[in-house]
Amino acid sequence: MGLARETTRGTAVAPSFWVPKRNLTFYDRASKLNYMQSYGTIGHGSQAPKLIEWAEGSIEGDILDKPFGLFLLAAFGNISSSSVSDSAYTHTFTLQNDSQHDSLTITLADPDRTDRFGLAMLDSLEITMAADDVVQYTANFKSRSARQQPAASPTYTSDYNKFMGRHTVLKLASVVGGLAAATPVNVSSLTLTISKNTVVRNALGTVWPDDILNGKFDITGEFELDLDDQTYRNLAVDTSYRAMRIQFVNNEVLLGVTSKPSLTIDLAKCYFEAWEPSLANDDFVSQKVQFRALYDPTTQTIINSVQLINGQATY
Repeated sequence: MGLARETTRGTAVAPSFWVPKRNLTFYDRASKLNYMQSYGTIGHGSQAPKLIEWAEGSIEGDILDKPFGLFLLAAFGNISSSSVSDSAYTHTFTLQNDSQHDSLTITLADPDRTDRFGLAMLDSLEITMAADDVVQYTANFKSRSARQQPAASPTYTSDYNKFMGRHTVLKLASVVGGLAAATPVNVSSLTLTISKNTVVRNALGTVWPDDILNGKFDITGEFELDLDDQTYRNLAVDTSYRAMRIQFVNNEVLLGVTSKPSLTIDLAKCYFEAWEPSLANDDFVSQKVQFRALYDPTTQTIINSVQLINGQATY
């Protein structure tokens, strides 16, 4: 699987990253019309012409510090990259407040053919963290249907760094400014979902989508931890809000002298939608807490900050 940022929206380009995957269900789709004109029989009509075609599906894999920047760009829309410092680059992502975020090109190379999908728009991105596993993602995309290319020769690099459950920290604070000093929450698992609710826009005169636009932006999630007090029950039933930080730091890798691969996601204001205890006999009592990000008038953000530090200069 190859990924690249499109310079011109909808104009497919060659991969800038070849990315290993866990699973892929991304492929072409077509909508057809079943003619229902009467031919004097009780059966169907005589034709089923194609109306439109597009591609859609999911990609699953481990979060790798360099190529994951493209997923973050597709999720938020804006990126600013710093100059190198200690062999590391800091990429800051902010939410673009419109319906035309940057598009990607997805290239799929199989033994029998190579296909390139232009105008690939991220529909949703789920990040899954567990204490005993690598941090993983599931990305759902919609794009124009594939165009076959000459056979590709994928090349993979060995300097992609992963994040494990042991590299993950969750923090909560009353305000964003208190996140750095906040005590980490001792959770066993955490899921963050970014939904963009994309819409395929079709036009007369072509079988391809004219555009694929992102709709309402939404961030939700859930974490699980042992139940030893009523803190999260109270948060779920009252009107309290919390700022949230989800951070990955790979402490086993150095980028230069002291810099380390990391990803930090700060949500300015979250409320807690649901709280569910697990009270099974002969087991530890645990709890699941569901949250949703809101717009914070104080910081004027939903995503207060998203920073990726790696050895990649630009996207």
